[in-house]
Amino acid sequence: MCGFVGFVGGTDNQSEVLTKMMDRIVHRGPDMGGQFIDGRVALASAACRSST
Repeated sequence: MCGFVGFVGGTDNQSEVLTKMMDRIVHRGPDMGGQFIDGRVALASAACRSST
């Protein structure tokens, strides 16, 4: 299972807002995650390793 969050727009604390958003989806991917912030765009993902 995976999860994606993000927003577009100016805010002084993009990293903090994105981290709070990721905290809400941690159940969708407790194994890995990452953030990408570039100007007014902030994206993050959470991923769960699949075991086969």
